[in-house]
Amino acid sequence: MSNTAQPVAGSSNKNQNTVTWYAWGQALPAGKFPSANFERMAFEHLNQPNLVPTTYDASRAYLDEEQKKPEGKRDLLREMCLMIPLRLPEDRKVYLVSSRTKLLIELPCGAMLLFPTTDLPPNSFGTLENGGFLGGNMLVYDPPTQAPQKGTILMAYFTQTGPGLVANEGEGIKLDTAPYA
Repeated sequence: MSNTAQPVAGSSNKNQNTVTWYAWGQALPAGKFPSANFERMAFEHLNQPNLVPTTYDASRAYLDEEQKKPEGKRDLLREMCLMIPLRLPEDRKVYLVSSRTKLLIELPCGAMLLFPTTDLPPNSFGTLENGGFLGGNMLVYDPPTQAPQKGTILMAYFTQTGPGLVANEGEGIKLDTAPYA
């Protein structure tokens, strides 16, 4: 599936089909990881022609401007983050905790999850400085542990250019947008 959406203000427009991948709090070198095959599979799985790749910096700049608007006039769901857990602890379940939406979501390896960018900056799960160990307060483990856990969670940022996310059957995905107004 090709992404044919047009550039929008606040999005990276150097190449609208180039995804900037992030892990451990920073952008990964282009062409090094993940492979082009992985990127193609992610786009096919995502199946959202109204999502245009952008960078976190471009998303953040747009969101900073939106935050200046009065509640109810903001469009904070325009900027989205694709999260893909690639490597997680094998001896326990890992859950993502979203304090804004009050959700606890299990993270299986290889799952592709789409969240508002406001909830997931690149350093949400740690940085290179903590040596590949998962960090931050957004993860919960079952069984619980205080020991550092190794892992890799890949992230990419997108701008919505259409009326909203589209489900496979052509119906819009229903979102509770109250926390993002």
